[in-house]
Amino acid sequence: MATVMTILIKQRKGLPILQELPHYPGTDANFDTESYNEFAENYFLTKAGMEWFWDQYTTDPKQRAEITASPIACIT
Repeated sequence: MATVMTILIKQRKGLPILQELPHYPGTDANFDTESYNEFAENYFLTKAGMEWFWDQYTTDPKQRAEITASPIACIT
């Protein structure tokens, strides 16, 4: 959420954000990536776990593609 807020503030020309320190940010709802496949198992947060969390948020592909859900897709 902090990443999305930073993007929206920048787009709306709000007060500048001097620093952001996200911990384990969920920035992409696309599970067909090298990173998701490489770290799918044997880590605290598995690919299956991330899929479950995203399903709780939304299962709609259009909503998942929005920059407010997948801020990695944003070009600033």
